[in-house]
Amino acid sequence: MKKEEKVWFPIALSDLEKEALKKLKATIKQTPQQLDSDLLNKVDKKVNILLKNNVKTIVERNSLPNLSHLICGWGNFTYEGAPIIEKMEDFIFYKNNQPYIKQCDPEGDFHPWQSLAYTSMAGVDFDTVKVKNHSLKDLAFNSVWINKNKGEELGHLLFAFANNYEKNDLENIFYLNGVSHNLEELIHRGIDAHDYGGFEVCRKFHLSEGLCAITSKVPQLEKYKPDAQRFLDGQTEMVGLIQLIFEQILDEDGDLSLLTSIRDKMVILSYFENHVYYLGHAIENACFGMLNGFKIDMVHYNLMIKAVNTANRFLHHFGLDAISFLESFLSLGHYRRASLLLFEISKHIDKKLNLATDFNINEKLKLYTVDLDAIQEENETLSSVDIDEQHYKEYFLFSVKEYNVLPRLNEVLENEILKESKLELKGGFEHFRRYHPNKWPRSVHFEIVQYTVNNSIGVELHIEDVAYKDLFSDLEKIHQHIQANVPELDVLIDNAWYNCGRLYMLYNEEVATDKIVQDFIKLIALSEEKISNKMLQLEV
Repeated sequence: MKKEEKVWFPIALSDLEKEALKKLKATIKQTPQQLDSDLLNKVDKKVNILLKNNVKTIVERNSLPNLSHLICGWGNFTYEGAPIIEKMEDFIFYKNNQPYIKQCDPEGDFHPWQSLAYTSMAGVDFDTVKVKNHSLKDLAFNSVWINKNKGEELGHLLFAFANNYEKNDLENIFYLNGVSHNLEELIHRGIDAHDYGGFEVCRKFHLSEGLCAITSKVPQLEKYKPDAQRFLDGQTEMVGLIQLIFEQILDEDGDLSLLTSIRDKMVILSYFENHVYYLGHAIENACFGMLNGFKIDMVHYNLMIKAVNTANRFLHHFGLDAISFLESFLSLGHYRRASLLLFEISKHIDKKLNLATDFNINEKLKLYTVDLDAIQEENETLSSVDIDEQHYKEYFLFSVKEYNVLPRLNEVLENEILKESKLELKGGFEHFRRYHPNKWPRSVHFEIVQYTVNNSIGVELHIEDVAYKDLFSDLEKIHQHIQANVPELDVLIDNAWYNCGRLYMLYNEEVATDKIVQDFIKLIALSEEKISNKMLQLEV
């Protein structure tokens, strides 16, 4: 008796939904699709203009997840005269004098090896490209302490490992919340999580991606390829559901109840950005699956092309004008990577979807590296609005958020005393800025923050990593010294902050901005050297 193949699919469809998807796939099978390269190019130009106009704000957020998504979507581009990857320097820590990146940590990667997976997707060479004189290879393979213990989190790690390992790396041990795992144990955790775990981590797309990569590139793990293939099949089927949503919108007689039910099942609501997010991840996953030798059938391949053509139609005519790029660039980055990679693959496959033998993956990935200096604002012809397309906009909601600095914080940042101090403040978010003294870890810093409650301003010194918890005794000494000798500074101490500690001063709306800035400068003068000296004594 033939053994029944195990199937994975992320949602349960009703009979009506199954029939609609079956009908769409039958239609696609009869009508091969051609990617609209002209429209693709127009969308890419608009996206890149949005990038150029917003990249400074994103970089100034000083956030590794934000930075890594820039690299994922637009490559290791040149920013202010240097490769953007050099901005990763702020996120390098040291353990036993070895450089590493914190994992599942506010001062590092949000997901394990996320930044490393995205630099790998950008075709960056881990052996030759260096950050702060350290190779990406060293940064990656020293980053084995993961502050979570969930299989759902392992996709980025497996992808980056697969694309950059050497034979001796196969013996590496990883620590998930302190619990040791070898590589094969990570695979078991990943497969189990893909079958039975939650969908909180990017709907498991990166877990599919990682399992495909690791099982295709590590010979002793090839036995798990059938699992990777079934996950890839289920994820790629989701492209059809996105296109089914688009079909109901485009068709004057479209079934709006079907549109709503599919959105509900996929948990994407009506937000346009969510459709782009889902489509970008699904196609990115499928493209890397193809590059790793996994099977994508002709129906799914044509569905991907049709969905990209439709999404580009919406993006070009109203989507990119309606969204907030600062809110949506993470989704757009994945979508750009996916759609351009699909286009490149389409030029190098035969009628059976076999990839040309001379297809150099890393070189092709580098093709999508954007040149900010070459980006030109669109002319009137390119940016003209097609009125006939505008009514489709009514079927979507758009997440619009202004990232203006909060008013009172902005007053502080524009203060002449602060400007004359030459202090370099970091952070691009609306409510705070940090000052990082030279050679201090990111998790120990001074901060100016505007609180939403009563618009008070906080002037603070934070410890946000238990590795530096011993610095709290020095905060206590600084606190006592200020109380005894600088009574005009109303400094409070808090030992509960990140379970480590902080000093802080609060200023209500009546306090002059000059006073706030002067106290900030005084706090730095009274504590920077003391903390720096103690830092040298710590073995971290």
